[in-house]
Amino acid sequence: MDREVKLLTEPAELLAWVASCVPEFRMNREGAEILLNYMEGHDYRVGIDEKGNMVRVDISDIQETWEVYSLDDLIDDVSEWNYELLAEADMKRKNPENFIDFANEQARYEKLIEEEEMLDPLFEQTLYGKHLDELAVELATMLIAGIEEDEELECSVGMVAEQIRNCSTDKGKVR
Repeated sequence: MDREVKLLTEPAELLAWVASCVPEFRMNREGAEILLNYMEGHDYRVGIDEKGNMVRVDISDIQETWEVYSLDDLIDDVSEWNYELLAEADMKRKNPENFIDFANEQARYEKLIEEEEMLDPLFEQTLYGKHLDELAVELATMLIAGIEEDEELECSVGMVAEQIRNCSTDKGKVR
C-alpha cells in the first residue's frame, strides 16, 4: 500500500467512522461486527485512508492492494455474501449426507438467517436498498395500471416480471 491506511479491526472503530462521516446512518455494534467478520472471511479488510475515505484492502495479495470503497458497497457486498452462503447452507441442509451433517448445516443456516435479519435494516439504508424500494413502487404502479386498464392479469404480471428481469441496480444486480 503506497499511502497510509488504518485498518478497522474492531466494531467500535467502524461505528466511530460511520458516526463521524455518515451520521444519518444507523448501525449497531452487532451489525458492524458482522460486516467486519464477513470482510475478514473473504480476505478483505476495511480501513480509512489519510483523507478519511473508507477503503477496501485485499489481503489475499502478497502486496496488499486497496481501493476506495463506500459504506453502501460494504453493506451490499456483505449482504450478497450472506445470501450466497444462506443458499448454500439451505441446499446442504436439504440434502445431508447424514444426521450430523444435517444438524451442522441447520445450525449454520439459522445463524445466517439471524445475520440476514441484522443486515436487512442496514441494506435498506444504502443507495441500493433505496433503489430497490423505488423499483418496487414503480413495478407495483405498473401492475395496478395494467389491471385498471382491463388488461388481463396474466399479461400485467408478465409485463412486470419482464421489467424485473431487465432492471438492475447501478452495480448490475438486483437483490
